[in-house]
Amino acid sequence: MNDMKNYTSAKFDAFLYLQDILIEKGIKTENIFNEEIDTFNDKNYHSYRRDYPNHGLNFAYISL
Repeated sequence: MNDMKNYTSAKFDAFLYLQDILIEKGIKTENIFNEEIDTFNDKNYHSYRRDYPNHGLNFAYISL
């Protein structure tokens, strides 16, 4: 298992960023869901950071 403390790049929490935008647009927090899937540590998902150069691709979408 890789340890994230060895990475020197900045981290970005896409969920928190998108949640803030949705709240600003009037979406109630109880209607915003986060599956909390960690693609870096969960081997069931591809991770560019974990598997480089033999990485796969992920696809994400938002539905209103």
